[in-house]
Amino acid sequence: MDAIFDFGGRESMYAYTHGMVSGLHGKLLRRQDYDLLIQAGSVQEVLSSLENTPYGGAIRKLRKDFTLQDVEEALASEFKRTYIEITSSIPGEDKAALDGLLLGGWDMRNLKTVVRALKAGFGGGSPGMFVVFGRLGRDELTGLAGLGDAGEIPGRVPEPYSTIMGNALRKGSQLEFEEDADRGFLLSILGEARGGVRDYIRLLVDILNLRTLMRCKAYGVDAGGHLINEGYHLKPRKLAELSRMDGDGFARALEGTPYHKAVSDTVSGARGCTLENLDARLQSVLTGEAEYQAILKPLGVASVIAYLRRREAEVAGLRAIVAGKWHKLGAEEIKAVLA
Repeated sequence: MDAIFDFGGRESMYAYTHGMVSGLHGKLLRRQDYDLLIQAGSVQEVLSSLENTPYGGAIRKLRKDFTLQDVEEALASEFKRTYIEITSSIPGEDKAALDGLLLGGWDMRNLKTVVRALKAGFGGGSPGMFVVFGRLGRDELTGLAGLGDAGEIPGRVPEPYSTIMGNALRKGSQLEFEEDADRGFLLSILGEARGGVRDYIRLLVDILNLRTLMRCKAYGVDAGGHLINEGYHLKPRKLAELSRMDGDGFARALEGTPYHKAVSDTVSGARGCTLENLDARLQSVLTGEAEYQAILKPLGVASVIAYLRRREAEVAGLRAIVAGKWHKLGAEEIKAVLA
């Protein structure tokens, strides 16, 4: 008689990971915690409020004359520590795929920051310009920021970044560059990913395709050569339909997908929704989709991805609050940044 459960296989590994992630979910900051931090009178008060949270250990290691960069790196280091702890207990192929997605994603964000700085004439950058979490170290990134021309970057970074940046830097505008870089990155990690990680990357493809379609329509540009036909909800036939639609028709074509409401509100301008803040709304949808997949498949990588999305957003929120306090922004200004 065959065993009902394979206690030596993937489910066994993920049973342990699921228990760990469930416990970590309970330690995520709540709305009232954010409200308290936003109302804090100083950076030091924010840090004091975080001492009894998972960030406490990293915060207590800060030197007395800490800089903003020190605080940001402390927050990122705690996220990285948790990431390593969680992924050390999952199957090797899933860990490799997650490393490519998450660590590669941080590298791409830092590379795009370098390009923005160089194109704006801020070569050399600033000490707090990067949060180093991926495979590219601070010395490498600082060296890139000191280049005379962004066009030199492809020759200074490893693959797949060299090809991705080389192709993207041929684009005219900063927006076109960033979208092409995002597209190249997703294509580079999609081929090797399997199972739940691949499903999640395909959701990221959906988000990028929607952003691209709506911006192309806003500027009267054909989106044809700018889309990836590997989406999760938005298959090639749906993309072709969306490419033909405008305005309300575009939003109606998304009925039955999780993106319908966010796009419909943007098209109609409801609740202050604009093309500029559409991405934040789509990211919220993406978090909901990741959590739905985690409910469907709790003993799998989906539960890890759902938690990491929440945790990464938490770190981003804390960085924004600390930076706001550092630069003497008021509570309402910080809330606007977090919105």
